[in-house]
Amino acid sequence: MLKIELYIRPNSLPAFHAALVEAGVKGVTVWQTKGIGHEYHESDEREVVRGSVIKEIYIDRIRLDAIVEDSEKDIVIKALTTVAEGGDLGTLKIFVTAVLDAIRVP
Repeated sequence: MLKIELYIRPNSLPAFHAALVEAGVKGVTVWQTKGIGHEYHESDEREVVRGSVIKEIYIDRIRLDAIVEDSEKDIVIKALTTVAEGGDLGTLKIFVTAVLDAIRVP
């Protein structure tokens, strides 16, 4: 089994969720997160707070986690990258890690 973890922009959640469902993923965990990456360093967005211009340190993201069989990995990643094609920097980041064991407690 593999854990596919992806980070996306909040406004693109419906499209990526639909892609996961279409690819046959049965369950997804959704997290609201913030972080810093390449997009932060290349952004010129400014915010005014109490008359001072500041740069937002952390950028809003959504993290989706899905557990899939090894044989489904390529199908799921293809579906996700198809949704992200033509997007801007920060549209999609995918991590794939091995799941050694999964225990369901009744």
